[in-house]
Amino acid sequence: MSQRLHYDMKDSGVEWIGEIPREWDVERLKSLFSFGKGLPITKDDLVEEGISVISYGQIHAKFNTGVEVLPQLIRYVNANWLESTTHSLVSEGDFIFADTSEDMEGCGNCVYIDSLGSASPLFAGYHTITFKSKKSKHNKYFAYLFKSDVWRSQLRSRVSGVKLFSISRKILNLTTVIIPPLPEQAAIAAYLDDKCAAIDGIIAEAKATIEDYKAWKASVIFEAVTKGLNPQAEMKDSGVEWIGEIPREWNVCKLKWLCDRITDGSHFSPETVDEGYPYITAGNVAGIGLDYSTAKKVSLKDFEELQKAGCRPLKGDILLVKDGATTGRVGLMVDNEPCVILSSVAILRPTLKVNSHYLMYLLMSEVLQFQIRKSMAGSAMPRTTLSKLVDYVTVICPLHEQEDIATYLDEKCGAIDAIIAEKEALIAELEAYKKSLIFETVTGKRRVC
Repeated sequence: MSQRLHYDMKDSGVEWIGEIPREWDVERLKSLFSFGKGLPITKDDLVEEGISVISYGQIHAKFNTGVEVLPQLIRYVNANWLESTTHSLVSEGDFIFADTSEDMEGCGNCVYIDSLGSASPLFAGYHTITFKSKKSKHNKYFAYLFKSDVWRSQLRSRVSGVKLFSISRKILNLTTVIIPPLPEQAAIAAYLDDKCAAIDGIIAEAKATIEDYKAWKASVIFEAVTKGLNPQAEMKDSGVEWIGEIPREWNVCKLKWLCDRITDGSHFSPETVDEGYPYITAGNVAGIGLDYSTAKKVSLKDFEELQKAGCRPLKGDILLVKDGATTGRVGLMVDNEPCVILSSVAILRPTLKVNSHYLMYLLMSEVLQFQIRKSMAGSAMPRTTLSKLVDYVTVICPLHEQEDIATYLDEKCGAIDAIIAEKEALIAELEAYKKSLIFETVTGKRRVC
């Protein structure tokens, strides 16, 4: 258990650090580590089996606390690299930093080689910089220090780039680090290993629970839109394998028969402005209603042109993401806020005989989601198309049943979503607490020994 006793503090003389414990030191990073480069390879050099390698993509994909489980990160290169170079090999106690990032948040992502195990020998791969310790092989304290935003602020203030941010050895040479005495480094690392593992365990459990609730929600939606709400209803075979039986009075039809209009948004990217009309993209589509505060803006001129082109959704329209990683995500317009959409989003306008909420749930259900996934199979870029969308098979029931189903699902799914939101809020709180804990501990604000 940590003691909230305070150290005797002193001014570090470094702005980003502030005060540190009197017995601690501050030094340039280059006095502790020598820097090297990863292998000059590309993705084409990766093979199924061979010598272990970690490149920047794996570091960004799996970065968490800065103290990594190596098997999650390993890729392979041919053994002949051992014959041509050994400079990019790393050992226990070394670090591999990603030297580029697509966003400022990722600047400083790295992996600490705590133990090689079966990964030996191990290369640093493309777009990486290696840190090899000059003084000690026990550097887990620094793995946590490098995780902290306060340390990484040094990199973020100096990196260059627009779409890609690059970290050079020159930038690293300018950074400073806080150095506790070795016994305290070990105590801090052990303390954070224990505390962060406990926090990560709770987060993992919460994430697993969220997935369970999402699966339950999907099941509730599928059962309602294919079986109805009357458990005594006489059933018939729909003739569609993934739909199964449906109530006898219901019918199978193509999606286009439920809609007056199916179209998509702008096929050109208008210039965005600070003040203007919301420009809806895939990231703004998620369930009932849109959060316009997160949307980019376009000028009045572009808005009017796109509105004439049919890119403005209206109240009651269903929005479906049809391009990109979130293909299949569904939203519902609940107002007539003047806005236009990008081509990655489709507009489905239901007929007068189709309830908007019911159509939204149909699109969310496995009835349609299965077909979306199937139509994307083998595609390098996840997407569906309008020509495929109109011919997707779905089910239809009388309007009064649609309304009852919509009301039922609004209530049921709303309750499930509220539970999921609570779990997500807990995860956010735990992530923030972990970051705060790491910061306080590696900078001497929290004493652990």
